Amino acid sequence: MSRPDPRGTWLIYLFIIAVSATVLTIAAKLTPSPLGHGTHTQLGMPPCSFVVMTGYPCPSCGWTTAFAYMMHAKPLASFRTQPFGALLCLATAFAGMLSLLGLLFRVRVVAWIERWRWPWIAGSGIFMMLASWAYKAVTMRHG
Repeated sequence: MSRPDPRGTWLIYLFIIAVSATVLTIAAKLTPSPLGHGTHTQLGMPPCSFVVMTGYPCPSCGWTTAFAYMMHAKPLASFRTQPFGALLCLATAFAGMLSLLGLLFRVRVVAWIERWRWPWIAGSGIFMMLASWAYKAVTMRHG
């Protein structure tokens, strides 16, 4: 394989593993809201003020519910609820797994990721987020 990552990279790997494991564990403990949004209120957070004030979903509306569905092994429900939220859940798990591989096998994950086409990934991500927001708005309005 390749050379080990530079000194201290293991701390970054540990941080990413801890964050992704925490987020995914919390999502697994939540009960997905059948409404397709509002699951975050189980964490003690208030209802989304954007939805309350406008009647329309905010850009992240349904992300927590999508995470919860995905962690309950219901990927179709996750994607139906909020496609971008479902993708974020998968990306969170992928980041944790890549970091675990980097930590355990001392592979240069960071160098590999640096070669990705980040402008294309960022542009695609923004497009998918906006498309998912529009999808969520339509599904909330028309059931």
